[in-house]
Amino acid sequence: EIEHDLKVGIKCFVLAGFLFEHCVQSTAVDLFAKLLKEGVEVVIARDLVASRSKKYLDGTVNSVFNKLAGQGLKISNWQSIHP
Repeated sequence: EIEHDLKVGIKCFVLAGFLFEHCVQSTAVDLFAKLLKEGVEVVIARDLVASRSKKYLDGTVNSVFNKLAGQGLKISNWQSIHP
């Protein structure tokens, strides 16, 4: 599906989902690595990802956001991403 999206001109993939520090993080890192040479943007919609309450309280969520941003992934709220 990604190859099809690239062929039709998609230039930005927006990620949303649950268990941010596991599923979303893994998908973001893999997709970013795959698309880096394509000049395609991978954006995590900060307000459309979530985790367990404990992960917010113990700082895990903020730590992962910082880690991903440090790796070059873009993180924005949906309103900033959606035209």
